[in-house]
Amino acid sequence: MKAVVDRIVQYSNRYQLTNVATSEVLGTFDFDEVTGTVQQVGTTIDKELFDSIAADLAARVKYTDKYIEVDDGSHAASSSLLVGGMFLRLL
Repeated sequence: MKAVVDRIVQYSNRYQLTNVATSEVLGTFDFDEVTGTVQQVGTTIDKELFDSIAADLAARVKYTDKYIEVDDGSHAASSSLLVGGMFLRLL
């Protein structure tokens, strides 16, 4: 699995405006979010979220030499059907 890390920057809301026709830099600006009333914050997409998904999968999925078994008893892909790890067929 690919390692997931949080993106950390000095200025998270800073952008430079450039005129695409002339390449003239028009200035550097900070943008502030103006959302109005937040009705639901939503899930933050960060390293903690992806780590929890990976941990959940690791706890629920068992790999054998013949198939992948999920904790609900279902099986996916006989190893003979896997081609370079790219093909997955539900049985």
